[in-house]
Amino acid sequence: MAGFDRFGKVFALNGPVSPPTDQQADLGWDYIGAAPPTVQQFNAMFRNLDEKDNWLFGQIARVILSASLVPAASPDTLLLSALEALFPAEDLTYLYDSINQVITNAGLTPNNTTPRLWSAILTHFATKAELAAKVNRTGDTMPYLDISTWPSSANHATPKNYVDAVAAPKVNRSGDTMPYLALSDPPADGSRATNKNYVDGTNGLGTNGYKVWPGGLMEQWGLVGIAERPISSSLAVTFPTGFPNYCAGVFPVIETDNAGLMDMSAGVHNITQWGSDILIGTTLTEGVTSRWFGIRWRAIGW
Repeated sequence: MAGFDRFGKVFALNGPVSPPTDQQADLGWDYIGAAPPTVQQFNAMFRNLDEKDNWLFGQIARVILSASLVPAASPDTLLLSALEALFPAEDLTYLYDSINQVITNAGLTPNNTTPRLWSAILTHFATKAELAAKVNRTGDTMPYLDISTWPSSANHATPKNYVDAVAAPKVNRSGDTMPYLALSDPPADGSRATNKNYVDGTNGLGTNGYKVWPGGLMEQWGLVGIAERPISSSLAVTFPTGFPNYCAGVFPVIETDNAGLMDMSAGVHNITQWGSDILIGTTLTEGVTSRWFGIRWRAIGW
């Protein structure tokens, strides 16, 4: 798609703008009369369009990254593939069957015309009375909320089905054998779901790579290899993948095998969601115009 590389960038970012008021924007170009729009007015309009497009793209890119995919101009089914990876059909089937079971246990019949789930919940709790910290029947010694061990008939009230529940096997993905409620020990590799990105985050590991942590924080890193360059240089760095919303900072260090280059320093300029310029310079004048050095950098954002 032409212009895909402009996502994350803003038209006239460093140019003059003259944004209209809300009342003027509602009138369109009619508010300036017969005179043609100025450069500043055109810049303001296109900057506003880019900012809105970038917000929408950021939301879509975050979904794609959460599915361990990389936003790209093609294929045009990338968002659909991400949604299918995040919400497998077998998970939706399991949810549907679970809801139907709740409705059926309340003595109701599932259908697609009447909202039955809330009625089933009300019916369920109405017959079980209140969920007290201790049972309120003579001879009961087991708290309702203590389900670390299966209650026996000697220490628990008879109507306890809603506490015991059913530890249904987590068999909605191939290879899963651990029940949903058995959390006393960490699951072994052979017994947990393959699709666990919501726990582990997503990765793109390598010399230039990234890591998306649960909660949305994203780290990226990379290397610009050692080469002969002017002692005052500007290196353009493109991130391995774009930050969905915002890049909070880029932190460069100079890489060299020459201790004599320790007088050099590095800074950053023009940080966007997709990259940054890294500026290198020195205050010394030693009669040379170039040196051998590279850059290692790290960036964070979300």
